[in-house]
This record gives sequence, structure tokens and C-alpha cells, in this order.
Amino acid sequence: MAEGFDVYTDFSDKVKIQKSNLKNFLKTNKLPILVTVIFFLFTSYVSFFIDNPARGSDAMFYFFAGEQILFGDSENVRVPNAPIGGPVLFSSLNTVFHDPYLTIKIISLISGTAIVFLSFFIIKNIFNFKIAFLTQLIVAVNPKLHLQTTFPFNEIFPVFLVFLSFYYFTKTRILYNHLILAGILLGISFMIRYQTFPIVIGFLIYLLIRDKKLRKNLPLALLFVSSFLVGCSPLLIYNYTTFGNLIDSDPNYYMFTTTAFVQTDEWEKQVRIQGESFFSGITSDFNIFLKNYLFNLFYHNPDRIFNLSGGIDNISPIPAVPYIGIILIFGGVIYYLKPDYNKKLLLSLILSAITITIIISLLGILETYFFAIIIIPTLALGIFSFKKIQKNFLPLFVAAIIYFLMMAVIPVTRAEYFFSVWIIFPVLTSLFFLELIPRVTIRKNESKQINLKHSSPVKTIIIISIILLICVNLAFSYKFMSMIEYGDKSFDGIIGEIKKIFSNKQPGLHLGTEVKQIGEILSQQPNIENSYVMGNNWAVIYYSNSKLLFADFVEGDEKESLHSYITRENWSENDIFLSNSMSVPIDRNNIYKPVPDYLIYTPTVLIESPENLKILENPNDPRVKSYLELLYKSKLGTLVYKINHGSE
Repeated sequence: MAEGFDVYTDFSDKVKIQKSNLKNFLKTNKLPILVTVIFFLFTSYVSFFIDNPARGSDAMFYFFAGEQILFGDSENVRVPNAPIGGPVLFSSLNTVFHDPYLTIKIISLISGTAIVFLSFFIIKNIFNFKIAFLTQLIVAVNPKLHLQTTFPFNEIFPVFLVFLSFYYFTKTRILYNHLILAGILLGISFMIRYQTFPIVIGFLIYLLIRDKKLRKNLPLALLFVSSFLVGCSPLLIYNYTTFGNLIDSDPNYYMFTTTAFVQTDEWEKQVRIQGESFFSGITSDFNIFLKNYLFNLFYHNPDRIFNLSGGIDNISPIPAVPYIGIILIFGGVIYYLKPDYNKKLLLSLILSAITITIIISLLGILETYFFAIIIIPTLALGIFSFKKIQKNFLPLFVAAIIYFLMMAVIPVTRAEYFFSVWIIFPVLTSLFFLELIPRVTIRKNESKQINLKHSSPVKTIIIISIILLICVNLAFSYKFMSMIEYGDKSFDGIIGEIKKIFSNKQPGLHLGTEVKQIGEILSQQPNIENSYVMGNNWAVIYYSNSKLLFADFVEGDEKESLHSYITRENWSENDIFLSNSMSVPIDRNNIYKPVPDYLIYTPTVLIESPENLKILENPNDPRVKSYLELLYKSKLGTLVYKINHGSE
């Protein structure tokens, strides 16, 4: 009896300790918890009460791919730009929720909220409460994060896993179990997005170079790599047993679809092999690769971070304002490194900047490669000040640099692909506001302590600046969402946009509305479940319960007839391969060779339609009247045709 009582007492004591620890945790972290809760409530409202799920077309592609794999047709599935981990996860979880949009939205919402929560504790491992809290605020008000959290996308969940690994790597003392957990988490992330791999390389380099004790650190590096391989082993085993290779994707997809410079037909032919030649885009013509690499490294990819071109697709601390992110981030870098301004250092920095400027000027590429004038001297500064970087801050630095260098192999098409190392930018911004500005502007007394007498105006400026940053980001997020949800691309100035918010007007036409309408119209057609629709929107297929023959309406030869385009008679081998890879069902091995029964065509605004397809914009054109029957024309200009075969 007494023995049982002792056990009960021990258990009771443990419960009391746990309750006490939880109480202390909530008390000491109430502000970061509050920010997390507000973020969750805001994004939940947008996700479930404002966003139309039909806007999430990409999500449906991943869902259909996962369904096809789970139902036994894995050999015919190829996801061009991602591993199959995400599709399989989404389709598996859908057996619980029975709604793919809801399934993926819940994953995105939880992941985005967790990123906001973790961002505080990652930085708290390194710096004080104020810097960690401001970093969290900057993360929480980022418009791109709002978009990724509220929409059903494939990107945000693996980023959450990366952030969780950052938490373990930024601890003051990294234990064996931390390495194991981080490795497994990154392995799981890798199964969803290949962009995780540079993070793994960055952590590996950090483990090897820290303390300059290679022999001592080598077992730790091996433990980490082994854990990573265990984490991603299901993907590696699946790829090898199904396709005979460990990685069923390569950079060529991005190189031949988004590369900036293509100079020779030979290069195109070599790179546009049906995704079977890994890194052929690098080896087939190294000069073209190098030209593209430098363009990506010094202009295109930095544009996605700092908004160099005045666009909206970036993850700058203030994405609405071009260039300002450069000042905030590099200001934070310079403060943190605290360089000793000796003659040797200054001369090195000046000479490197001058040399780079002269070289790119002589080459006539100053306009596109000018960022090299900033980044290379900064890297030189980092090398000189390497010893000053805190051991638990170094993983973020190394991971960010390696990620930046490796991702330049391809042009990063969307800014959110930098989210994996994004935490480095908000924390550097926080250092700029909370550390650099006070030390630059506040006079110091003989003891080198901040003179509080002069601190009040500076504190006011800092607070106002931070409030402005938050307000501008929230306003931009509102406008960003309006553009995405309703296609409202007009900007009437700050005052005009504020008036729009409070004006009494009917809600705009949601862009996802027509997608659902088109899907419902097609669902009423006879034998639609066995029919192919030619188009580029997977959400329509979900609502119509049909099949999809993917087309971007830029394939083939525009000199050929419309009929030749529809039947894909004039399409290249590569056009066919890409179309099949993104069709429903996916047809990697070109087994089905379908002819579409319906066609969904939306005139593009950015690119002029090919000559052979322009006639689709006018349903009364006599050249199409005989075999194309107009079913629907939306307010946004989308046309839906039924193809009457035999009337061509």
C-alpha cells in the first residue's frame, strides 16, 4: 500500500512540476504567444471566410498526383517541380477530411502559425527577448507568409520543418538527439520540397567547420547526414524501386522553362531531354550556364529578396518599397559583424568593390549584375569577421549563404522559395532597428554606456519606424490579397486605397468563382467523367469530375492550324512530355495519347496569343464555328468550347 502511495505521490509531483513549468512558460512568453494567436485568427478568417478554394489550382495538381500514386499508377506519375511526398501526404490525409482543399488549407494554416511561433524561440536561442520579439513581429506581418498560410499550397509545410530544425541547431549546446531530430525533420521536408537540400549542405558545412576541429566534428556530421537519409529514405526507396534512380527530378525543368539566356539550339535540344539527364543544363554548355548563374546570383534572385525591380513578388522586410530591404539587412550584417576598421580591411573592401564595378562595366552588364558590388564586399567582410559570429548564430549564416549560392543554379520563380532561410532577414532587420540605430545616433559618455538623457528621441524614432513597417506590410498584405482574390491590380495611392476599404460597394467578382462555375457547367455534360478538357486549371477538373489535357496555349507552331494544335500534331516531343506530366491522369510514359473533348481558353494579357489561337477569342469567327461549340464565356474573358469531332 505504501509503495503504491509513493508511486502516486511521485506522479502527482511530476504533474505539479509540469503545471508549474507550463505556467511559467505562459507567463514569460505571453507576448509572442499573443502575436501567434492573432496571426492564427487573422489567417483563419481569410482562409475560410474570404478565400475561394477554387483559386488553389496547383493544390489540386498535387492532390491528383497523390491519388494516382495511391491507386496504383505510380510508374506513370512524374511531378516536374517537386518530390512526391507532398502529393502522397495530401491524398492520404484527405481520407480523413474528404475535402482536398480543406485538407491542404489546414496544413498550410498550422504550418504558417507554427513558423510565427518558432521564429521567436529560434532567435531567443541567440539574442535577447526584444530582438526575438521584433523578429517575430516582422515575420508575422509579412504579406507572402499571409498568402502561403491562407492558400492551399505545397510550400509552407516543409518550411515549418526547416524552422523546427533551426530551433535545434541554434541551441547553445547541440546534443546528439538534436542532430538526430533535425536530420529526420529535414529528411521529411526534402520529401516534399527539394529546396531543403541546400539547408542540409549548409548545416553539414557548419558542423565540419565549427571550432576548427574537423576530426572531432566528423562523427557529428555523419550522425546528422545519417539521420537525414533515414528521414527521406521512403522517397529514395520509392524512386529507386519505381524508376531506377534516387532523385526523380532535376534543375533542367526550370532551366528550359524560366532561364534568362538561351543562345544556341544545341543547348536547348540537350537540356530539353525529357527530364532524364540530370544537370545536363550545366554540362552541355557551361558558358550559357555561367551566364545564367551570374544573372540569377546577382540580379534575379536578389530581386526576390530585396525588390530591386519594383514588383510585388519578394520577401523584403518591407516588400512594398523597392531597395529598402538592402539598407535594413546589410545594415544589420555590418552592425553584427562589428568590423575592425583597420587599413587592411578598408583597402580590401574598397578594392574588391572597385574591381567588380570595373569588370561588370567593361562587360556591359552593370545594370543586371550591380548587386555584386554589394554582396561580394559583404562576403569579404564576413570572412574577415568570421570569428565574431556566435556559434549558435553561425548555422543561420552558413545555411543562408549556401542556400543563396546553390539556388542560383536556377532562376527562383517565386519569392516563397526563399522562405527556408528567410528567418535570417527579419533578425538582421531587428538588429538594424534595435542595435545599430541607437549606437549610431545616441551619444556615449566616457564609460561608453548609452546616455539615457539623449535616448528618448531615438527611441521614439525607432518605435515610429517599427510601427510604420508593420502598418505598411499589413496594408500591402491587404492589397496583395485583393489582387490575388479579385484581380484588383489598380493602385489609387495611399489615400485612395484607404477610401476603397471603407467605401460602400458591392464585393468584387472573386477570381475563383468562374473556375467553379466552369467546372459545374462541364459536370452537366454527358459522359464527362471519361472526357478530356484541354486547359491549364486543375481546379476546374476537380469540380467537373473530368480528365485534363494540360496546355499553356504557347506550344507548337503558330503557323499550323487550330485543329493541329488541339490534336497536338505539331507539338514537339518536349511539349508533349510537359503536357503529359501535368495532365490528369499524369501520363509520363505517353500511354493515353488523348484528344480533347472540351477546351478552356483564357486570352493572356502578358503575352500576345499565337496567331493560330487568336480566333478562339471570337466565338463568332467563321473559322471555328463548324466544330467548336461555345458553352460559356465568363465576365473575365474565359471561353469554354465543346469540340465536335468529325466536323473539322
